[in-house]
Amino acid sequence: MTTLIDPWWVKRTGNEITLGLTPTALTQLGKLYFLDFPAPGAVLKVGLPFATIEAQHWIVTLNSPIAGQVVALNPVWQGQIEPAGQTSAWLLRLVTV
Repeated sequence: MTTLIDPWWVKRTGNEITLGLTPTALTQLGKLYFLDFPAPGAVLKVGLPFATIEAQHWIVTLNSPIAGQVVALNPVWQGQIEPAGQTSAWLLRLVTV
């Protein structure tokens, strides 16, 4: 498994945090085949693995850049996907705990 270095964009609004992959990270990954994310209610800790992506170029483990509780997943990215043109869509939303 491989880990991307600094693949995130983060938007903070009050205590809600929206997290997504940068266009650069998506380019490095190539076509995405499968994403495995934690379910709403899961608590993420900084630096710990929380998701896996199977892509054209690699299988990658994503480490959390922030701590928080998952409150929403973008349905576009769940399970087997082929997200044509999804270069800036959010992955998940968290609230700080």
